[in-house]
Amino acid sequence: ELRGRRAGATMDGSAERKEVEDYLEKHDMQKVLNGVINDVIKAKSAVPYEDVAAALKRLDKRGILEVSAREVLDGAGVPTVEATVKTSRGSFSASVPAPPSAEDPRDADPLVAVEVRDGIPKKGVPRWGGKGVAAAIKNIDEKLAPAILGLDPTDQQAVDDALLAADGTSNKKNLGSNAILAVSMAVARAGAGAKEVPLYEHLASLGGYEEVILPVPVFAMIEGGSAARVGVLPYQQLALIPTGAANTREAVEIGTKVFAALAEVLEEKWPGSSVPRGRAGGYTPPEMATLDEALECLSDACERAVVTDKVKYSLECAANRFLVRPPLPEEGEEDKDAAEEKGGEEGEGEGEEEEADRSYNLNYKKEGDAGADVMSGEELSKYYAGLVSTHPIVSIEDPFAKGDWKSYVDLTGTIGGDVQIVGNEMLSSQPPNIETCEDKKGANGVVVHMTQLGSVMESIQAVKAAQEVNWGVVVSARTVETEDAFVADLVVALRAGQFKAGPPAGLERFVKFNRLFTIEDELGERASYVGTSFRRPPVA
Repeated sequence: ELRGRRAGATMDGSAERKEVEDYLEKHDMQKVLNGVINDVIKAKSAVPYEDVAAALKRLDKRGILEVSAREVLDGAGVPTVEATVKTSRGSFSASVPAPPSAEDPRDADPLVAVEVRDGIPKKGVPRWGGKGVAAAIKNIDEKLAPAILGLDPTDQQAVDDALLAADGTSNKKNLGSNAILAVSMAVARAGAGAKEVPLYEHLASLGGYEEVILPVPVFAMIEGGSAARVGVLPYQQLALIPTGAANTREAVEIGTKVFAALAEVLEEKWPGSSVPRGRAGGYTPPEMATLDEALECLSDACERAVVTDKVKYSLECAANRFLVRPPLPEEGEEDKDAAEEKGGEEGEGEGEEEEADRSYNLNYKKEGDAGADVMSGEELSKYYAGLVSTHPIVSIEDPFAKGDWKSYVDLTGTIGGDVQIVGNEMLSSQPPNIETCEDKKGANGVVVHMTQLGSVMESIQAVKAAQEVNWGVVVSARTVETEDAFVADLVVALRAGQFKAGPPAGLERFVKFNRLFTIEDELGERASYVGTSFRRPPVA
């Protein structure tokens, strides 16, 4: 028995030695370690252990070791994707917000990245009402993870290229933009970790920016249009821009003070009625009917907060909502009118439709008032020009419907020198749309959403496309967000100048503003708040 035990121990020891030898051979450790030590000895280093450690650190291949994902909830309790990338430096995670779909399918842009959700099964009860993202998680586990294992996380372009190749479509409809973007963002964080630099510094290097700049926040204050469940205000959002702040902290303080003062103004103007919040979290007074009322209330709030000389306004119109057009055909019916209008081969007649005169019903939310306040594109353009002459409005977003080039060109030519004319739904963050619009001189600014593009490098490329034609850039969070502050690093890194992150209310908003505080503190004397130069930040 004793001999048997000794024999077993010898066998166990041999197996263990063999395992160690195989490991050393696999990683070539003996040769590498000997080489590093010999180099340090030859150099007669005064701090040999530190130099050995530094040399081994440089030899770290920093490849992606593991990719995992899970279903998490956004600020509205809707499932979304969180991805984690593991490297030798640790684990790095990112979550993506859910982008809203086009309210009218006629406004959908085929270039926009498409997310994947579970949908309604043929049998059984749907998870999360069909909004689950188990399918996207499966795509990460089975398709995206294998495509990038072993890649260097500092080479974001190579990683994103591999992710896009795995999907194989132009709009990411196979594997889902929510899956691809979550992994892409997590890899960017891993890349920053590998380089031992802050995320914004890594993103800046990916875009070729030598210096970063802190943006002006664009705070949602009053909401209307489809963002408000109540009320008849047709415009989507009236926002505050603290251009006169000295730094980011003061800018956010101004926003919070005005938001609190606005609540008081609205309660005094309509006593006894509660003031609900809109989709992004801004106030939606049910009794507020006109933009003039909204501007008056915001002006009063600014005076009450004693910041009138430090702020400007931004108006988001979302004019697709009040465009006068035929209703959608009933489900299953063919839209014969649209087919006849298009006529001929595919694409024929599209130009004529784009150049047709448009009409806009500013009373579209009032039942029974259809047609009571209809303006032509020319009349609406004159209305906007009058507004900016009497109010501190420096940016107008989506003032006309998508494709109303005649009106866009007219307004940009009339007030574009002093006012930013921004395409949001009109351009969908897409570089080809930016190029077309610039050729027509239809706008001079763009809203960039990462979720519409679907990867980190595509987001960087969209911002650069706008900057190359001297446009203003608004990097935007989504209406409903997660607690991930990646977008704050992105807007700083790319010198975008404007950061649209909703109202100064709610944890998923403040986590992004807090991230700006951290970045400002880390930069120290290098910190620069863009202020009044938000449309065209000074060249670094």
